[in-house]
Amino acid sequence: MRRIRCLLTAGLSTVVIAQVLPCLTDGESAAGLAPACPELVGHLRKERARMREKITTLYSSRAMLDAILLAGNGSSE
Repeated sequence: MRRIRCLLTAGLSTVVIAQVLPCLTDGESAAGLAPACPELVGHLRKERARMREKITTLYSSRAMLDAILLAGNGSSE
């Protein structure tokens, strides 16, 4: 259960967790997990890239809302 909670906290979906969980072992990382299968590293890097894209999109969306709010003489906060 600890492994699942850790992966959820890392932002992975339950579908991805089901795929990667068999390839994880206890490790000495900050998360306490380590990849046990070589292909897992690539899979996790793809997930991280997906998250990075989502974060970039969210920043752009926030900037657009800030611009709209400022145009209405309101504060962006």
